This record gives sequence, structure tokens and C-alpha cells, in this order.
Amino acid sequence: DGTRTRHYAMVKYVNSEMLALAPTLLRLESTGVYHTQPLPPWTRSVTESPLVESVEGGMGLVGEFVAEDGDTYLMVVNRDFIEDATLRLSLRNTPTAVFEVSKQTGAEMVANGYSPDTRVLTLDLAGGDSRLFRLE
Repeated sequence: DGTRTRHYAMVKYVNSEMLALAPTLLRLESTGVYHTQPLPPWTRSVTESPLVESVEGGMGLVGEFVAEDGDTYLMVVNRDFIEDATLRLSLRNTPTAVFEVSKQTGAEMVANGYSPDTRVLTLDLAGGDSRLFRLE
């Protein structure tokens, strides 16, 4: 009947983020999905990831993607829908740069929180939130 429910604003917000990320996501092919402990049934541990050595600081999920031009992307998700988390990803290799794809504009910007000296990407995520990164 067209009546807006209590979820309308939340869905509208998520939809706007997906519209901004869509041009990038549509060019990517998933190469793997990895979880931190506790592992949901039938999933793979982040320790099996070819790109990420470990994730600390909360219940995380890492989606790995490759673009047609060979660029590598990570989608990092806070699996806890209630609690915020500060996740620390230790990368297996040292990217020369890490870029975040903005959920507002779709533009890439240098990611705050990446240290090439330690190969650690630190990011704050609200409950259930995600962020998309390109590794260079």
C-alpha cells in the first residue's frame, strides 16, 4: 500500500551506499570470503586468505575481489550487527598504497589507518558496517 515502515530510512541509506559502490563492485569478481572466529558453519577462516594474514579486534569478514585489470580489492565487514569494532588486518604482502572506495561518492581516496611499515590496516566499523579497499 506504499506505507513507509520503521525500516524505510535505514534501507534508503544502505541503498544510497550501494549505488555509490556499484560501479566499482560490478567490475569485480569474488575470489574468496574469509571469517574470523567464531566461524559460521561451512565457512573458511581468515587464516586461509592469500591476502590477509589475520584480523583482530572483533568478528570480521573479509571478501576478496579482483578486477579485470588485475587490481585487488578487499571488502571488510563487521559481522557483529550490534557492537562497533576496531578491526586490525595484518596483510601478507606490503601494498605500496591502500585506497578506500567512498560509500558516498564512489571515488577512491587514500585509506587512513594503513601502515606499510607493519602491513596493518586499522579501521573502525559500526555494527554490521562494511568498507571497500583497493590494494596497490
